[in-house]
Amino acid sequence: MHLLVGDSEGRVRIPVGGLPDGVIAVTVPVRRDRESHAPRDRRGRLRVADVDLIAEEPSSAYSPSADLSTRDLIFALEAGRRDWSTIVDYFGINRVHSAALSLVRSGGVVLRCQTDENLDLALPVGWRRSHAWSLQHADLLNDLRGRPDPDALRAELIQLMSSVPKLDEERALLDACPAGTPLRVPAKSATATAAWSVYENAIRAAVIWWPHHDKALPKLTAHDVAGRAFRNSKAWTPERAAAFTNLIGISFDQALDRADTDIRVRGPLEWWIGSVAADASTADPWIALPARGLQTVGDLRCRAGGVLLVENADTFEKVCTIPGLTEAWLCIWGKGYSSHGMVTLLEQFSTLPMVTSALVVYGVASG
Repeated sequence: MHLLVGDSEGRVRIPVGGLPDGVIAVTVPVRRDRESHAPRDRRGRLRVADVDLIAEEPSSAYSPSADLSTRDLIFALEAGRRDWSTIVDYFGINRVHSAALSLVRSGGVVLRCQTDENLDLALPVGWRRSHAWSLQHADLLNDLRGRPDPDALRAELIQLMSSVPKLDEERALLDACPAGTPLRVPAKSATATAAWSVYENAIRAAVIWWPHHDKALPKLTAHDVAGRAFRNSKAWTPERAAAFTNLIGISFDQALDRADTDIRVRGPLEWWIGSVAADASTADPWIALPARGLQTVGDLRCRAGGVLLVENADTFEKVCTIPGLTEAWLCIWGKGYSSHGMVTLLEQFSTLPMVTSALVVYGVASG
Protein backbone atom coordinates (compact mmCIF):
# COMPACT_ATOMS: atom_id res chain seq x y z
CA MET A 1 0.00 0.00 0.00
CA HIS A 2 1.38 3.42 -0.98
CA LEU A 3 0.87 5.61 2.08
CA LEU A 4 3.26 8.11 3.60
CA VAL A 5 3.94 7.81 7.31
CA GLY A 6 1.73 10.76 8.18
CA ASP A 7 -1.10 9.53 5.93
CA SER A 8 -1.36 5.96 7.17
CA GLU A 9 -3.01 6.50 10.56
CA GLY A 10 -6.68 5.51 10.58
CA ARG A 11 -6.56 3.93 7.13
CA VAL A 12 -7.42 0.30 6.54
CA ARG A 13 -7.58 -1.37 3.15
CA ILE A 14 -11.16 -2.18 2.07
CA PRO A 15 -12.15 -4.87 -0.49
CA VAL A 16 -14.26 -2.59 -2.67
CA GLY A 17 -15.68 -3.95 -5.92
CA GLY A 18 -15.11 -2.33 -9.30
CA LEU A 19 -11.65 -0.92 -8.60
CA PRO A 20 -9.48 -0.05 -11.62
CA ASP A 21 -6.04 -1.67 -12.00
CA GLY A 22 -3.26 -0.20 -9.89
CA VAL A 23 -5.62 1.39 -7.36
CA ILE A 24 -6.75 0.28 -3.90
CA ALA A 25 -9.42 1.60 -1.52
CA VAL A 26 -8.76 2.58 2.10
CA THR A 27 -10.99 3.91 4.86
CA VAL A 28 -11.47 7.62 5.45
CA PRO A 29 -10.07 8.34 8.95
CA VAL A 30 -12.11 9.99 11.69
CA ARG A 31 -10.48 12.35 14.18
CA ARG A 32 -10.87 11.62 17.87
CA ASP A 33 -8.71 12.87 20.76
CA ARG A 34 -6.47 14.61 18.21
CA GLU A 35 -5.64 11.29 16.56
CA SER A 36 -6.86 9.57 13.41
CA HIS A 37 -8.83 6.34 13.72
CA ALA A 38 -10.50 3.93 11.33
CA PRO A 39 -14.30 4.48 11.29
CA ARG A 40 -15.96 1.79 13.41
CA ASP A 41 -19.37 1.20 14.98
CA ARG A 42 -19.94 0.46 18.68
CA ARG A 43 -19.13 -3.22 18.11
CA GLY A 44 -15.76 -2.38 16.61
CA ARG A 45 -16.80 -3.23 13.05
CA LEU A 46 -15.59 -1.03 10.19
CA ARG A 47 -18.24 1.46 9.12
CA VAL A 48 -17.67 2.44 5.50
CA ALA A 49 -19.64 4.98 3.48
CA ASP A 50 -16.85 6.77 1.64
CA VAL A 51 -13.41 5.46 0.68
CA ASP A 52 -10.19 7.03 -0.56
CA LEU A 53 -8.51 5.61 -3.66
CA ILE A 54 -4.71 5.54 -3.58
CA ALA A 55 -1.92 3.96 -5.63
CA GLU A 56 -1.42 0.24 -5.10
CA GLU A 57 2.31 0.35 -5.85
CA PRO A 58 4.84 2.70 -4.23
CA SER A 59 5.85 5.69 -6.33
CA SER A 60 8.40 8.46 -6.05
CA ALA A 61 7.36 11.64 -4.28
CA TYR A 62 6.88 13.26 -7.70
CA SER A 63 6.64 10.98 -10.73
CA PRO A 64 3.65 12.01 -12.89
CA SER A 65 2.37 9.77 -15.66
CA ALA A 66 3.44 10.61 -19.21
CA ASP A 67 -0.19 10.97 -20.30
CA LEU A 68 -0.61 14.05 -18.10
CA SER A 69 0.20 17.37 -19.74
CA THR A 70 1.93 20.30 -18.06
CA ARG A 71 -1.46 22.03 -17.90
CA ASP A 72 -2.97 18.96 -16.19
CA LEU A 73 -0.21 18.91 -13.58
CA ILE A 74 -0.61 22.62 -12.87
CA PHE A 75 -4.35 22.04 -12.34
CA ALA A 76 -3.62 19.22 -9.87
CA LEU A 77 -0.99 21.20 -7.97
CA GLU A 78 -2.71 24.60 -7.77
CA ALA A 79 -5.40 23.68 -5.23
CA GLY A 80 -5.23 21.43 -2.19
CA ARG A 81 -8.77 20.15 -2.79
CA ARG A 82 -11.07 19.95 -5.82
CA ASP A 83 -14.71 18.89 -5.91
CA TRP A 84 -15.73 16.45 -8.63
CA SER A 85 -17.81 18.95 -10.63
CA THR A 86 -14.77 21.24 -10.96
CA ILE A 87 -12.61 18.30 -12.05
CA VAL A 88 -15.19 17.25 -14.68
CA ASP A 89 -15.42 20.82 -15.98
CA TYR A 90 -11.65 20.90 -16.50
CA PHE A 91 -10.99 17.46 -18.03
CA GLY A 92 -14.35 16.86 -19.71
CA ILE A 93 -16.61 13.88 -19.20
CA ASN A 94 -14.75 11.65 -21.67
CA ARG A 95 -11.34 12.07 -20.07
CA VAL A 96 -12.00 12.84 -16.43
CA HIS A 97 -11.86 9.27 -15.06
CA SER A 98 -8.65 8.27 -16.86
CA ALA A 99 -6.90 11.52 -15.87
CA ALA A 100 -7.98 11.29 -12.23
CA LEU A 101 -6.77 7.68 -12.02
CA SER A 102 -3.43 8.62 -13.58
CA LEU A 103 -2.96 11.20 -10.84
CA VAL A 104 -3.90 8.64 -8.19
CA ARG A 105 -1.42 6.05 -9.55
CA SER A 106 1.27 8.75 -9.70
CA GLY A 107 0.79 9.48 -6.00
CA GLY A 108 -0.39 13.02 -6.69
CA VAL A 109 -3.97 12.95 -5.42
CA VAL A 110 -6.19 10.92 -3.10
CA LEU A 111 -9.58 10.37 -4.78
CA ARG A 112 -12.62 10.34 -2.47
CA CYS A 113 -15.47 8.06 -3.65
CA GLN A 114 -18.83 6.96 -2.30
CA THR A 115 -19.71 3.27 -2.02
CA ASP A 116 -23.07 1.52 -2.09
CA GLU A 117 -24.41 -0.99 0.44
CA ASN A 118 -22.53 -3.83 -1.32
CA LEU A 119 -19.22 -1.97 -1.08
CA ASP A 120 -19.10 -1.36 -4.81
CA LEU A 121 -17.81 1.95 -6.14
CA ALA A 122 -20.44 4.60 -6.71
CA LEU A 123 -19.70 8.26 -7.50
CA PRO A 124 -16.44 10.18 -7.05
CA VAL A 125 -16.81 13.12 -4.66
CA GLY A 126 -13.55 14.96 -5.25
CA TRP A 127 -9.84 14.75 -4.57
CA ARG A 128 -7.21 16.24 -2.32
CA ARG A 129 -3.59 16.80 -3.24
CA SER A 130 -1.26 14.27 -1.57
CA HIS A 131 1.13 15.30 1.23
CA ALA A 132 4.12 14.57 -0.99
CA TRP A 133 2.95 16.87 -3.79
CA SER A 134 1.63 19.49 -1.36
CA LEU A 135 4.99 19.98 0.33
CA GLN A 136 6.62 20.51 -3.08
CA HIS A 137 3.82 22.26 -4.93
CA ALA A 138 5.28 25.79 -4.88
CA ASP A 139 8.59 24.60 -6.35
CA LEU A 140 6.91 22.25 -8.81
CA LEU A 141 4.55 24.96 -10.05
CA ASN A 142 7.48 27.30 -10.60
CA ASP A 143 9.21 24.65 -12.71
CA LEU A 144 6.09 23.82 -14.71
CA ARG A 145 5.24 27.45 -15.44
CA GLY A 146 8.78 28.18 -16.53
CA ARG A 147 11.01 31.21 -16.20
CA PRO A 148 11.05 34.18 -18.61
CA ASP A 149 14.81 34.43 -19.27
CA PRO A 150 17.02 31.41 -18.43
CA ASP A 151 20.27 33.18 -19.32
CA ALA A 152 19.49 36.19 -17.13
CA LEU A 153 18.56 33.98 -14.17
CA ARG A 154 21.72 31.86 -14.52
CA ALA A 155 23.80 35.04 -14.72
CA GLU A 156 22.15 36.36 -11.55
CA LEU A 157 22.97 33.20 -9.59
CA ILE A 158 26.53 33.13 -10.93
CA GLN A 159 26.99 36.75 -9.79
CA LEU A 160 25.61 35.93 -6.34
CA MET A 161 27.95 32.93 -5.95
CA SER A 162 31.01 34.90 -7.11
CA SER A 163 31.29 36.54 -3.67
CA VAL A 164 31.27 33.17 -1.84
CA PRO A 165 34.49 31.16 -2.43
CA LYS A 166 32.95 28.00 -0.93
CA LEU A 167 30.55 27.98 -3.90
CA ASP A 168 33.23 28.27 -6.61
CA GLU A 169 32.76 24.68 -7.83
CA GLU A 170 28.99 25.08 -7.99
CA ARG A 171 29.38 28.41 -9.79
CA ALA A 172 31.67 26.85 -12.39
CA LEU A 173 29.15 24.10 -13.09
CA LEU A 174 26.37 26.63 -13.70
CA ASP A 175 28.66 28.88 -15.73
CA ALA A 176 29.37 25.95 -18.07
CA CYS A 177 25.69 25.63 -19.07
CA PRO A 178 25.27 26.67 -22.74
CA ALA A 179 23.56 29.98 -23.42
CA GLY A 180 20.04 29.78 -24.73
CA THR A 181 19.25 26.42 -23.12
CA PRO A 182 16.31 25.87 -20.74
CA LEU A 183 16.85 26.02 -17.00
CA ARG A 184 18.36 22.71 -15.89
CA VAL A 185 20.28 21.80 -12.76
CA PRO A 186 23.94 21.06 -13.60
CA ALA A 187 24.50 17.30 -13.75
CA LYS A 188 27.14 17.21 -11.00
CA SER A 189 25.56 19.77 -8.69
CA ALA A 190 26.22 19.12 -5.00
CA THR A 191 22.55 19.88 -4.30
CA ALA A 192 21.63 16.45 -5.75
CA THR A 193 18.26 17.68 -7.01
CA ALA A 194 16.73 17.65 -10.48
CA ALA A 195 14.21 20.45 -9.75
CA TRP A 196 15.46 23.88 -10.81
CA SER A 197 13.43 25.84 -8.24
CA VAL A 198 14.78 23.64 -5.41
CA TYR A 199 18.31 24.12 -6.75
CA GLU A 200 17.87 27.89 -7.07
CA ASN A 201 16.55 28.28 -3.53
CA ALA A 202 19.37 26.12 -2.11
CA ILE A 203 21.93 28.32 -3.90
CA ARG A 204 20.31 31.53 -2.67
CA ALA A 205 20.19 30.20 0.90
CA ALA A 206 23.86 29.15 0.78
CA VAL A 207 24.86 32.61 -0.46
CA ILE A 208 23.25 34.09 2.66
CA TRP A 209 24.49 31.39 5.03
CA TRP A 210 28.18 30.88 4.10
CA PRO A 211 29.52 34.42 4.81
CA HIS A 212 27.69 34.47 8.15
CA HIS A 213 29.03 31.03 9.07
CA ASP A 214 32.61 31.89 8.07
CA LYS A 215 32.60 34.85 10.46
CA ALA A 216 31.69 32.46 13.34
CA LEU A 217 28.63 34.54 14.14
CA PRO A 218 25.67 33.08 16.11
CA LYS A 219 23.47 30.72 14.13
CA LEU A 220 20.96 32.20 11.76
CA THR A 221 17.43 30.89 12.08
CA ALA A 222 15.85 28.90 9.28
CA HIS A 223 13.09 31.51 9.12
CA ASP A 224 15.59 34.35 8.73
CA VAL A 225 17.48 32.65 5.89
CA ALA A 226 14.25 31.75 4.10
CA GLY A 227 12.95 35.31 4.35
CA ARG A 228 16.18 36.76 2.92
CA ALA A 229 16.90 34.11 0.31
CA PHE A 230 13.67 32.71 -1.14
CA ARG A 231 11.90 34.78 -3.76
CA ASN A 232 8.51 33.03 -3.77
CA SER A 233 7.36 30.75 -0.94
CA LYS A 234 9.20 31.66 2.27
CA ALA A 235 8.98 28.15 3.74
CA TRP A 236 11.62 25.43 4.02
CA THR A 237 10.20 22.38 2.27
CA PRO A 238 11.90 19.01 2.92
CA GLU A 239 13.37 19.14 -0.61
CA ARG A 240 14.85 22.59 -0.11
CA ALA A 241 16.32 21.62 3.27
CA ALA A 242 17.89 18.44 1.84
CA ALA A 243 19.36 20.26 -1.18
CA PHE A 244 20.77 23.02 1.05
CA THR A 245 22.28 20.43 3.41
CA ASN A 246 23.86 18.59 0.48
CA LEU A 247 25.30 21.85 -0.86
CA ILE A 248 26.94 23.10 2.35
CA GLY A 249 27.91 19.65 3.64
CA ILE A 250 26.57 20.32 7.14
CA SER A 251 23.39 18.93 8.66
CA PHE A 252 20.45 21.33 8.78
CA ASP A 253 20.23 21.45 12.58
CA GLN A 254 23.93 22.28 12.87
CA ALA A 255 23.68 25.01 10.25
CA LEU A 256 20.44 26.72 11.30
CA ASP A 257 18.22 27.05 14.34
CA ARG A 258 14.69 25.75 13.90
CA ALA A 259 11.82 24.34 15.97
CA ASP A 260 11.66 20.84 14.50
CA THR A 261 13.36 17.98 16.36
CA ASP A 262 16.17 16.26 14.50
CA ILE A 263 17.01 12.57 14.68
CA ARG A 264 20.64 11.72 13.95
CA VAL A 265 21.14 8.63 11.83
CA ARG A 266 24.10 6.69 10.44
CA GLY A 267 23.80 3.49 8.43
CA PRO A 268 22.23 1.92 5.32
CA LEU A 269 19.21 4.24 5.01
CA GLU A 270 18.07 6.71 2.34
CA TRP A 271 15.29 9.30 2.64
CA TRP A 272 14.03 10.42 -0.74
CA ILE A 273 12.07 13.65 -1.00
CA GLY A 274 11.10 14.00 -4.62
CA SER A 275 14.34 14.02 -6.56
CA VAL A 276 16.58 14.72 -3.54
CA ALA A 277 18.12 11.93 -1.49
CA ALA A 278 19.50 12.13 2.04
CA ASP A 279 21.90 9.18 2.36
CA ALA A 280 22.80 8.11 5.92
CA SER A 281 25.34 5.56 4.66
CA THR A 282 27.68 8.19 3.19
CA ALA A 283 27.12 10.98 5.74
CA ASP A 284 30.20 11.89 7.76
CA PRO A 285 29.84 11.28 10.64
CA TRP A 286 26.00 11.22 10.57
CA ILE A 287 22.98 12.87 9.02
CA ALA A 288 20.13 14.68 10.81
CA LEU A 289 16.59 13.92 9.65
CA PRO A 290 13.64 16.15 10.64
CA ALA A 291 11.17 14.31 12.87
CA ARG A 292 8.18 16.23 11.50
CA GLY A 293 9.32 15.80 7.91
CA LEU A 294 9.65 12.03 8.29
CA GLN A 295 6.00 11.83 9.31
CA THR A 296 4.61 13.78 6.38
CA VAL A 297 6.65 13.30 3.23
CA GLY A 298 9.22 11.19 1.50
CA ASP A 299 10.19 7.59 0.96
CA LEU A 300 12.38 5.77 3.50
CA ARG A 301 14.55 2.98 2.12
CA CYS A 302 16.50 0.89 4.62
CA ARG A 303 18.82 -2.07 4.01
CA ALA A 304 19.90 -2.52 7.65
CA GLY A 305 19.87 -5.86 9.42
CA GLY A 306 19.00 -4.22 12.74
CA VAL A 307 18.56 -0.95 14.61
CA LEU A 308 20.95 0.33 17.29
CA LEU A 309 19.50 3.00 19.61
CA VAL A 310 22.04 5.30 21.27
CA GLU A 311 21.11 7.54 24.21
CA ASN A 312 24.32 9.53 24.69
CA ALA A 313 25.62 11.97 22.07
CA ASP A 314 29.30 11.20 22.71
CA THR A 315 28.62 7.48 22.50
CA PHE A 316 26.76 8.01 19.24
CA GLU A 317 29.77 9.81 17.75
CA LYS A 318 32.01 6.86 18.73
CA VAL A 319 29.54 4.25 17.48
CA CYS A 320 29.50 5.92 14.05
CA THR A 321 33.24 5.26 13.72
CA ILE A 322 33.22 1.54 14.58
CA PRO A 323 34.44 -0.30 11.43
CA GLY A 324 31.71 -2.34 9.76
CA LEU A 325 29.00 -1.51 12.29
CA THR A 326 27.16 1.15 10.30
CA GLU A 327 27.29 -0.99 7.16
CA ALA A 328 24.93 -3.53 8.70
CA TRP A 329 23.18 -1.62 11.51
CA LEU A 330 21.12 1.56 11.46
CA CYS A 331 22.43 3.69 14.34
CA ILE A 332 20.01 6.30 15.72
CA TRP A 333 20.30 9.08 18.30
CA GLY A 334 17.20 11.16 19.15
CA LYS A 335 18.65 13.71 21.58
CA GLY A 336 18.20 11.46 24.59
CA TYR A 337 14.40 11.27 24.72
CA SER A 338 11.54 9.54 22.96
CA SER A 339 9.76 12.02 20.73
CA HIS A 340 6.71 11.31 18.58
CA GLY A 341 8.98 11.58 15.56
CA MET A 342 11.33 8.96 17.00
CA VAL A 343 8.46 6.58 17.73
CA THR A 344 7.08 7.05 14.22
CA LEU A 345 10.48 6.32 12.71
CA LEU A 346 11.03 3.17 14.78
CA GLU A 347 7.60 1.87 13.80
CA GLN A 348 8.88 1.64 10.24
CA PHE A 349 11.52 -0.86 11.38
CA SER A 350 9.37 -2.97 13.69
CA THR A 351 10.40 -6.18 11.90
CA LEU A 352 14.11 -5.57 12.57
CA PRO A 353 15.98 -6.49 15.78
CA MET A 354 16.64 -3.49 18.02
CA VAL A 355 19.37 -3.13 20.65
CA THR A 356 20.71 -0.28 22.78
CA SER A 357 24.22 1.12 22.72
CA ALA A 358 24.98 -0.49 26.07
CA LEU A 359 25.01 -3.88 24.37
CA VAL A 360 27.70 -2.88 21.87
CA VAL A 361 30.41 -3.40 24.46
CA TYR A 362 29.36 -7.03 24.72
CA GLY A 363 29.56 -7.54 20.98
CA VAL A 364 25.84 -7.96 20.37
CA ALA A 365 25.84 -5.40 17.55
CA SER A 366 29.34 -6.03 16.29
CA GLY A 367 28.25 -7.60 13.04
